[in-house]
Amino acid sequence: MVSRPNLKPLFLNWQRPLLPSAAEWLWQRYPAKGQWDLSAVTIVLPGRRATRQFAAILERYATERNTPLESPKIITTGRLPERLYEPTDPIASELEQTLAWCQVLRAASSEALVPLVASPPPRSPIAPWLELAGAVRRLHEELASEHFSFGDVAKELLKETPQEAPRWQLLDALAESYGETLRSVGRSDPYAQRRRAAELGICQAPGDVIVIGAVDLNQSIRAMIDTVAPQVTILVGAPESESEAFDSHGCVIPSQWMDRDLQIREDQLVPATDAEDQAAATSQFVSGWRGEFEIDQITIGITDEAMIAPVSQQLAIDGIDVHAELGEPLIRSAPARLLSLIVDYIQSRSFRALASLVRHADLYAVLTAELNDSQRSGESTAGNWLIALDRLRSEHYPLRTTDPLPEAAEDRPQIERLIQWIDRWLEPLLANDGSTEIHLADWCAAVRTMLATIYDARRQSLRPQWQQRMGQALAAIDSAIDRLGSVPQALEVALPTGTIAEMLVAQIAEVRLHQPAAPEKIELVGWLDLALDTSEALCIVGLNDPFVPESVVADPFLPGGLRRRFKIADNDHRYARDAYALSLMLNSRPAAQLIVGRSSADGSPTPPSRLLAACSPATAATRTLRLLEELPPRPIVESIWSTDQPASDLPIPVPSGYDPPTILSVTAFGDYLRCPYRFFLRHIAKLRPLDDTVVELAANQFGNLIHDALEEFGKTGPKHSTNLTDVEACLLDTASDLGRQRYGDHPSAPVRLQITSALDRLKIVAKRQVERTHQGWLLWAAERQIDVEDNAVVMVDGMPFGLKGRIDRIDYHPDDDRWAVIDYKTHAHNPFKKHYKKSTDEWIDLQLPLYRHMLAALGIEADRDLVQLGYFNIGEREADVRVNIADFTPALYASADLAAADVVRGVREGRFVANPDAATNYDDYAVICQTGSIEHLFADQEEDALEETQA
Repeated sequence: MVSRPNLKPLFLNWQRPLLPSAAEWLWQRYPAKGQWDLSAVTIVLPGRRATRQFAAILERYATERNTPLESPKIITTGRLPERLYEPTDPIASELEQTLAWCQVLRAASSEALVPLVASPPPRSPIAPWLELAGAVRRLHEELASEHFSFGDVAKELLKETPQEAPRWQLLDALAESYGETLRSVGRSDPYAQRRRAAELGICQAPGDVIVIGAVDLNQSIRAMIDTVAPQVTILVGAPESESEAFDSHGCVIPSQWMDRDLQIREDQLVPATDAEDQAAATSQFVSGWRGEFEIDQITIGITDEAMIAPVSQQLAIDGIDVHAELGEPLIRSAPARLLSLIVDYIQSRSFRALASLVRHADLYAVLTAELNDSQRSGESTAGNWLIALDRLRSEHYPLRTTDPLPEAAEDRPQIERLIQWIDRWLEPLLANDGSTEIHLADWCAAVRTMLATIYDARRQSLRPQWQQRMGQALAAIDSAIDRLGSVPQALEVALPTGTIAEMLVAQIAEVRLHQPAAPEKIELVGWLDLALDTSEALCIVGLNDPFVPESVVADPFLPGGLRRRFKIADNDHRYARDAYALSLMLNSRPAAQLIVGRSSADGSPTPPSRLLAACSPATAATRTLRLLEELPPRPIVESIWSTDQPASDLPIPVPSGYDPPTILSVTAFGDYLRCPYRFFLRHIAKLRPLDDTVVELAANQFGNLIHDALEEFGKTGPKHSTNLTDVEACLLDTASDLGRQRYGDHPSAPVRLQITSALDRLKIVAKRQVERTHQGWLLWAAERQIDVEDNAVVMVDGMPFGLKGRIDRIDYHPDDDRWAVIDYKTHAHNPFKKHYKKSTDEWIDLQLPLYRHMLAALGIEADRDLVQLGYFNIGEREADVRVNIADFTPALYASADLAAADVVRGVREGRFVANPDAATNYDDYAVICQTGSIEHLFADQEEDALEETQA
């Protein structure tokens, strides 16, 4: 073993940000001679943002001194190891490592794997093996980064807890096979290469190496630094008096920071409640600082990525532009979202997934053009295909696109055409069953072709800014596809297409798209980048657990005790790192505010960070009580949207060019009584809701299933029979056939349950029908449609007004010449109370009273005020299934006719004033009438949906 020279960090104080101090140190260490030549120097920084900032600082430093700069090589700590040695074989990518582990694990016998996993998965499908391989790869990486092997853990455990050693001994043996597998395909494990380079002492530094502000280097990197120690200088942002708190590599020593009193002033702590409150407080501080600091000297620290959206939105409202240093997740881009939707569809082949997929803006544009072309060429795709799809889902509830469509679906040809187009487009990716597999290279070629179909032309139609963003996203996806397609053939296994798609989406999920920063925008910076931030004013949003310090709990392989024994990045280490980072932030700038929220962006409770308890017990108690109990008023920030107006001035659309109808359905009269304006929207403008998100039959659909079965019974069934078996069999067979026609042979579970419920109710109806027949009543007519052609009218102001409707059932009792007009209702409500409100002496529905005016059109010559009117209630309980006659009097009938006449006059005159009391939780027209839904629309709108709309 090569002896390691001792390293001694240099401390640059923390009265100012570390990076400018480091630039000044470099100027003194490498004095300019005509030019400032740092080309032989490698600068190592903890994060990508710090590398960009330091490069800009060096350029500015040189420019201010009128000296040309030969820039150094500036890299992150993660890239340092491969700069110090030459790998014997190319480094395997994470995917290649996972596939190698997968091969090794699958090759082992089930019995051998029991110490690792009690119930090893079967040999196929492969997805569980890939998941297990990923977990083992991450465990190997975490241990190896700290310069430990599985064998090291096994040896340590044998000393004290030998019963836990077999798992690690197995992993050690599997690691040997893993290394051999990689070598067989010309690849190598990065950590094995680093360990080999450090132990053999073959590392070589390409000149001086300056490590700046890296206070949590893993053991693997430290070991490699040791081999080139004479050429390494470590700069720490702290005064020399704090040297005992850092080790020889400039890393924090946890024991020195655990009990340290952090110097946080009480006026720097700002209590806040939810995400909105925290965003408002942030905006208040930024607005106040703008008179003192330039925009590029203000930074907002974000501890929880979910807070980026509310903070950005609040600042935008206040007229402040921001740049999120964390970048935008690639998965939120339109092409990546399309891939995610494709994965969902090819795995489930469900109509739910299809509906989401075809709504993607980019695919929708192509689909519309394609289906419109087919319509022009004479194919049966007339009408709006998306409305047809929604209508199919809201009326027939199909599950899978591979199942035959229900017979009753009127849009079958159009939907079949849509499914055929989608399936042709995705043909190489679709699996007829779960066992179909495809090789990675073939899959990559197919997905490229598929994306080209959508985006080759689509990109050209976008504005330049969106073209650039689209191009950036497509290039990132193309790189991810390249990584999949470049896997060595010997590692490649045939995989289900859905599994490959998941692998691609998983890679995409880790990628971020970064837009260039701009001096006129405030930076939103993640916690780990804040320590080296150079701004003069810093506002940290969310100094809370579990974000700072981050904790690892319930690790199944490396619990806290084992981590401490091996000194592997445990919670104490994370605490020390973050305690130092906060100290550096607070000491190095004149203005800093720490916002402590009570709940996160998703509403979860968030206690104050443990860092805030780093003070005397009395101060900690007082501070915690203040942060948890003090309820600060929500900050009021003047914004570009500020107004004293209490409500929206958006006008409710007013009917124009009105041509009064001459006929109405009897059910429409009740709609007018409830709200004339909503009556206009439904019956005159013909606006109807279409909801494709429901998964069960609506009340009217459930009722129609029962109604239509009873209609068929009343027309062709044994309606006068007193044989319960015959009556019940007819009703049940008819309802079952209707269910199959409307909802297919494989309806969803909720629909199946509802059909079963309908059949159960019809069994009781059969009993009541037989009882009514025994009472002498005959089912005279069923589902009689009556229209103005049948001379069904009411006279209003000397002019006739037509009535139309469908009477569910008309019964006749020949013994005493009685008639009954009955409406089927799948509830137990009293028909009198559903029509007339005694407390206010007003009619709320006129359906049953208006039936009286239709009797003559049916050839019924009875006194219309003596005809029984009521419901055949078909409720959930057996007691709720009965004929329920309303107790209307001649006087009430007269007042009902007056109410009907008032409705007719209102319709003729175009009186359609909205009734504010008509709004309900299930208001179909809430957005148009502005009854509270507009706020929900904007509150629920996501950034990615907005991007797709704009694109």
